[in-house]
Order: sequence, then structure tokens, then C-alpha cells
Amino acid sequence: MESKSIAHNTAWMTIASIGQKIISFAYFTVLARNIGVENTGKYFFALSFTTIFVVFVDLGLTSVLVREGAKAKEKIQNYFSTVLSIKMFLGILTYIAAIITINLMGYQIETRHLVYLSAVTMLFDSLHLSVYGTLRAYGNLKYEAIGTICSQFLTMILGTCFLYAGLPLIYLIAAFTIPSFCNVCYSSRFRSH
Repeated sequence: MESKSIAHNTAWMTIASIGQKIISFAYFTVLARNIGVENTGKYFFALSFTTIFVVFVDLGLTSVLVREGAKAKEKIQNYFSTVLSIKMFLGILTYIAAIITINLMGYQIETRHLVYLSAVTMLFDSLHLSVYGTLRAYGNLKYEAIGTICSQFLTMILGTCFLYAGLPLIYLIAAFTIPSFCNVCYSSRFRSH
């Protein structure tokens, strides 16, 4: 039974990973061809800049949650509550640090606004990572796989619509923030299954 579960989870995550990469490649190709060199630089800078800070929100807590939760499933709720409390505190500190850093670096206001919103996405991503961590502890990766692929697909749909509507660059960052928030809501729904 366990080998079937491992194979099942592996299949779900493999399909999700491949699908996510295909969608990302298609989306970023369309994006880079249509927003120009300067805007592509600003866009990827904002995403990359906040990626540097995301490590300080998690600090390996999700891995601990998965490992310890798998050992003692009856304590998963306690572990999750503790991890969530710590992450909320670290998330606020990390967000403030990202804002202070980008302002000290003297970037243009548009770039700073992109980073501000991208940092919100970072917080949502860290949150749904921990929610999915509880599901991993239970040995159920199906919902994470579905959430991952749907989130990436929604990013592509929103981003493409915002792009062709001629909206400002910050909307393309919002195309990541909105699906990330939706992924938090989705993952929370299945956390206890």
C-alpha cells in the first residue's frame, strides 16, 4: 500500500512539475517578447530581489513541519500553528527588510513598487508552502500538485490578459500575487484531508 502511495504521489508531483515548467516557459517567452528589454529587466529584478529574502521567511521550518508531522500525525495541528506563528513574525520582519533594502538602494519608484508587491507574493508563497507541508506529512501530494499547476496556469492567463490590455508593469507582478493568494485559500481548504 505504501509503495502505491509513493508512486501515486511521485506521479502527481512529476506531472505538476513538468506542467508548471511548460506553462512558465510559454508565459515568460510571451512576456519577454512583448514588454521590451527595460521592462523585462525591471520585472525579473523585482522577482529575483524578493526571492533572495524568501529564505528568511521559512528558514527550513516547512521541512521540519513535514518531518515531525509525518512522525507524529496527531501533533500536526500543533506543529502547524507553531510554524505559522513563527512565519508570520519572520514574514513581517522580512517584508520590512526587503522594503528598507530596496529603498536604500535608490531604485526608481516603479521598480520599488514592483518589489513591494512581489514581496507580498513571497509571503503568500511561504504560507501555502507550510499548508502543503501538512499535506506532505500526511503523505498526500495530490492537492499540492493540482494547486501548483492551477496557480501557474492562472498566472499565465492573468498575465497575458494584463499584457494585451496594455496595463502597467505592476499588473504583471499582480498576475503572480493573485494566484498565490488563491493557492493559500485552496491549500487551506484541503489541509485537514
